[in-house]
Parts: sequence; structure tokens; C-alpha cells
Amino acid sequence: PQPTASNLPSPGILKGKHGSIRLILANVLKAKYVHILKPGAKLVYDRNDAAKLSFESFMLCVVYHELYHGLGPKRVSLESSPHYGKLINAAMGPIHSPLEEAKANIGGFWGLLRMLRRDPATLPFPDGIEDVLADVSIGSVCHTFVASLFRSMRFGLHEAHGRAAMLQFHFLLARGAITTAISRSVSLDSIAGVADAEYDSDDSGLSEDWKPTYARTSFKVHPDKLYNSAYALL
Repeated sequence: PQPTASNLPSPGILKGKHGSIRLILANVLKAKYVHILKPGAKLVYDRNDAAKLSFESFMLCVVYHELYHGLGPKRVSLESSPHYGKLINAAMGPIHSPLEEAKANIGGFWGLLRMLRRDPATLPFPDGIEDVLADVSIGSVCHTFVASLFRSMRFGLHEAHGRAAMLQFHFLLARGAITTAISRSVSLDSIAGVADAEYDSDDSGLSEDWKPTYARTSFKVHPDKLYNSAYALL
């Protein structure tokens, strides 16, 4: 898939020596939000929760994700370890990439929530950030973050982002930060996935025997539990 951001350089030895730079591809990010994230949210949330997503929340989740990629040790510093002195990715081997993506994702999410929960009276926001945060709330960030987990899970277990998303999702589900509910929804074409029909079709003139219904699982997000669970996973 087309990346939305980059964190360069990739080799840890270069990052440790020269630092790194983050690049966000805003046009790609907006396209993924409009054409993937929002339609996908209609499939996993009810109508009210699907409306809580915002592009600004998605953008900030990606920005914080990239920032958290740059945090953490670059080499094993425990002298008793057989991997002492090795780069972290070399010491961890094949599990490094998915765990690094999970760390950046859940860590960035938690950091973003911490920023939103701060008291402006004791720690004021930087100048100019109020305009960016106009459409951002804890609720919008939480619902956008979980919807993005579903977006990433499509990549599958063989891909680092997909495996990381599944790890986070099952952890949050087990802790009750995400819950499920079974409902019956009207759909004009459930096979083709016309999500708007679930919300906008007028079936008032149809008999109960005729109405095309199917069992639908929707997911509920609980922001307070999500915040505490993100901290626990870190």
C-alpha cells in the first residue's frame, strides 16, 4: 500500500548518529481517510459513532505514530544480555517490525490523548495549535484510532502493520475498551457493502416479512478504558 508517512533514515545506527526526520504525505493521508477510513467506519460502527471520525484526528494519530517511532533505545544496554551492544532490531529479529509498529501506534495514541487531557491553565497549548484542534476531541481521536486499526488489519498477519493492529485490537477487546453488539440492520445490498444504505434507506412502506435484514456486529469504543488500556499496553 502507498505509505502515508516516512521516518528516515531507517537504519538505527544512522538515526543514533544523525537523528531522523518525519515526512507526512497529506494528500495521500486525506485520500485514505475519505476513501478507506470513513467508509470502513460505517461497517464497524453504528451511525452515531461513525460520525465521530475526523480527518484532523486521523492526521494527528499518524503524526504521533511517527514521533513515537523515534523514541526508545537504539541498542541493547543490558550488560548481562547475550545481545549487549547490538542494535535493537538485530537483537529482536523477525518480531521487531510488528512490535515496533505496535509501540509507535499505541504509544503515539496515548501521547496524543495525554496532550488533549492536559490542563491549558498549567500547561498552555503552543501558539496556533487551537485551529488544528478545532475538530479534535478525545472521542473523535478514540473512534478514529480504532477505525484505523481495522484499516491496518486488512494487511494480514504476514505484514508488520497488520500484525501490530491485530495485537492492539485483541488486547483492547479483552480489556473491555472495545465491545461488540449484534443488531439487525436493513441493507439494500449487503454483499456489495453499500454501507450508506444501512443508514439512509427508507423502509417504512415495507412489510416485516419482506424487509431484507441480516445480523450485523457493531463495535463500541469506550474512551476512558481505551486510555487506561493504552497505558497498560505500554
